[in-house]
Amino acid sequence: MNTDRKEIFKSRFNEHYTRLCSLAYEYVSDADDSEDIVQELFITIWDKGKDDSKIIHFNNCIIPKVVKMSTDSTNVHS
Repeated sequence: MNTDRKEIFKSRFNEHYTRLCSLAYEYVSDADDSEDIVQELFITIWDKGKDDSKIIHFNNCIIPKVVKMSTDSTNVHS
């Protein structure tokens, strides 16, 4: 496994995790669910190899994905 890829992923996870959990929480109103959503997103990013995309592209696509996953989650639970 590429060490650079792991470091990029780790850095982005650490940089964005708290903010993305807060964003998800605005939709789901549950701390555990919001963490699950963000963790699931990062797993998907890693599995699809999207973690090494340019930082601007990464930032532009990750927020809408958290919103979509959060709203999808609230629709399932309502």
